[in-house]
Amino acid sequence: MSKNILVVTALERSFYSSVIENQLLNPIGEISKKRGGSFYYVGFIPFTFWITRGEVFRSFKLYRQNRAKLKKRLNKAKVGCKFFPIFSPFRHIDFYLRTKWVPFFLLNTFFPLLYFIFRYRISFLHVRNYPAGLLSYLVKKLTGIEYNFDPRDLYPEKGIERGVFKGEGDINYRFWKYLEKKIIKEAKWVIVTSQAFYEYMKERFSPKNIKLLPNSVNLTIFKPNFSLKKELRRKYNLHKKFILLHSGAFGTQKDVNLVGRYFLKWKKKKENSHLLILCSTKKYLPFIKETLQQEGLTLSDYTLISPKFHDVPHLLLLGDVGLNLEEMAIATPYSLAVKVGEYLAIGLPVIVTCWLKGVTHLIEKYKAGIVIQPDKMEDFTQEEWLLKNYPLISNNAISLAQKELNYTQLVQKLSSIL
Repeated sequence: MSKNILVVTALERSFYSSVIENQLLNPIGEISKKRGGSFYYVGFIPFTFWITRGEVFRSFKLYRQNRAKLKKRLNKAKVGCKFFPIFSPFRHIDFYLRTKWVPFFLLNTFFPLLYFIFRYRISFLHVRNYPAGLLSYLVKKLTGIEYNFDPRDLYPEKGIERGVFKGEGDINYRFWKYLEKKIIKEAKWVIVTSQAFYEYMKERFSPKNIKLLPNSVNLTIFKPNFSLKKELRRKYNLHKKFILLHSGAFGTQKDVNLVGRYFLKWKKKKENSHLLILCSTKKYLPFIKETLQQEGLTLSDYTLISPKFHDVPHLLLLGDVGLNLEEMAIATPYSLAVKVGEYLAIGLPVIVTCWLKGVTHLIEKYKAGIVIQPDKMEDFTQEEWLLKNYPLISNNAISLAQKELNYTQLVQKLSSIL
């Protein structure tokens, strides 16, 4: 018997998120094309997320165009799509819901969700993130409809990292830790994105229903292209440089500081080193620039680019190595950033900090880069090994992406639990 499946996200700008699009919606579209049954998607999005403050008209137009394109593509794959505006919370930081916001969130989302469930005769839910997990848990208690839970990261711990929850004794943190057990226990499948995350879930909750689905990379989009690499390097006047590339947003200011310090380590040994940062959010660029200069970098040491999502696969070709450097935080060990797969797929060796266990075991297993300790900035031994063996390590990176982080494998694994 075919199932009517509803995919749900909450409090994320899903119509302008390459991660949600590439790791969730596009795979759902692929699955819908290949088999019977009906798929629907609903994203509960605060109305303040539909524009960007300071760029109201430009962002409204951009987001409207993106919604239209995404809806058209999903409808072509026979996936119904609805972006549903809600009235609270208002700020992006309130994605980490404090207890006082939870009733307002539920008032805005729970009854509309029930409407979609009964309107489209939904028999199964697939939800991304903890707020959506709370909704699916309540739906199951009320209707018996089962769900998959994709937490993406450790939401309560991330709430502490972002400064929303004030520590493990905070009532907001304890509230979500309590709900975490309930949501995981009732889920049909719990999805994790790294082996370290898998081990954490297994140790803490002992569920038998864990499914490892790493953040994947589409190898038809992200791939080596040496002629284009040369062309782009001349265009950006980087053809005589050794490029250390960081792609994506920074978690904290400390992460920007770390990248700046690590670049200076390279510059001492390899004078033509250059730092390239791709950050799609323009408003963060002045902050990044100021922080790098505080670390002692000059304007000639780095280049900042704010790319559109569709330009990222080409701009990554500018790099020689890909950086995944983060300072230690509560949830850091369990993450496997999407950018890691993108680096690897185009042949960039990855340089990663030692506590990112979700990444380090893959890099070490395939010898696809180096694992560094930020407190040992004077030691250049590993970097010398990377430079000496660069062609081999680059090939290892591509092999890792093909074998472990392949988008086709993600679609197959996701299909098996829907």
